[in-house]
Amino acid sequence: MSSRKHGMARTRIYGIWRSMRTRCENPSCDAYQYYGARGIRVCERWQSFENFYEDMGERPPGKSLERKDNDKGYSPDNCIWAGLKSQSRNRHGIRMMTANGETRSMGEWAEVTGLSVGAIWNRIKLGWSDGDAINTPKVMRKRSSHKARRLAREGSDL
Repeated sequence: MSSRKHGMARTRIYGIWRSMRTRCENPSCDAYQYYGARGIRVCERWQSFENFYEDMGERPPGKSLERKDNDKGYSPDNCIWAGLKSQSRNRHGIRMMTANGETRSMGEWAEVTGLSVGAIWNRIKLGWSDGDAINTPKVMRKRSSHKARRLAREGSDL
């Protein structure tokens, strides 16, 4: 394809399109192992920059190209412009958990429940089910102060 056709060869959106194709189609690209080698392809329609641009438009500020389903290729029905938070939760290998009839990433469950990702992860490592790890409230232990522990060792009252 000739860049003279559209006059956008030096634009950010053209670079995004070119990078998408390179990581899916060029085995010499460092990222190919995570895309092309996994079977991630660019749809036939998006082999043309003009079609990609028509479907996706300009990149909104603070957003980048994201595939909704990380195991499917780049196509109009599988791609959106997404923010960093969404992208970080839609990476290959992210632990998805199902509880209460909903499937979310561990990070999303942490936000919803108020538990830390570490607490949920530790529960899973201990063999808890997804539902138990997510639905069991955090147990708050009362901590005594350093001074109270010292006085207790010495047999004093506060």
